[in-house]
Amino acid sequence: MEPRYVVHAVHREGVDVFLLEDGTRAQAEIAPALGNNLFAYSAGLPVIEPIAFADFLKKPTSFGIPLLFPFPNRLRDGAFTFQAKRYQVNPPRHGFVRDKAWRVIDTGASVSEGAWILSEIKAEDYPTEILNQFPFPFTLRTTYRLREAALEIQVVAENTGSGDMPVGFGIHPYFRRPGRGTVQVPARKRWELSESLPTGNRLDVTGPFDLRQPTDIAALNLDDIYADAIADEDGLV
Repeated sequence: MEPRYVVHAVHREGVDVFLLEDGTRAQAEIAPALGNNLFAYSAGLPVIEPIAFADFLKKPTSFGIPLLFPFPNRLRDGAFTFQAKRYQVNPPRHGFVRDKAWRVIDTGASVSEGAWILSEIKAEDYPTEILNQFPFPFTLRTTYRLREAALEIQVVAENTGSGDMPVGFGIHPYFRRPGRGTVQVPARKRWELSESLPTGNRLDVTGPFDLRQPTDIAALNLDDIYADAIADEDGLV
């Protein structure tokens, strides 16, 4: 009998790719050398927008699920101030790890744990590209897990320096837009944006921005940040 959960390592067009499989129910593909990007995930149908591997190689940060650390989104004027000191960074958007090679630490598969891969990146491995402009040593570890056809992403950030560290994290998934369906976001506020950057004002959700009830995706065109989320009885949103 074939095992239900399997991890495969393959070499594809010069890049090591890891495939997580939950039988025929779900599959995910990760390229640790390309920002540790999970660039394909399907569960019956593609969840992440399908892309030819050759096209993914041309610009890996524009597909899959780029990981944004130590800051997501954009920094105004490409700079931030922390503990009264100003730091200029380049690139000024989405952090430093989405286009770097990560190191695979371990993989595994079992009935209880599903199929998984653990990878990490250390700032000290990139003294010029990271530490020279962001002098806060860190280790970032990510576990991708496929279990019961669902994708789990666990991220642990460790400050390996001697002082405080400014930090933010986000993901930038390129979901396949389904032909039909609804989206629901249980949030009472949204951030006011100017040139994709928050102004500091939080607005009540009104009109097409109010997604507290299931809303037809065909009528939506959103690039917004929601806040004041409404949790359920278990404290989850």
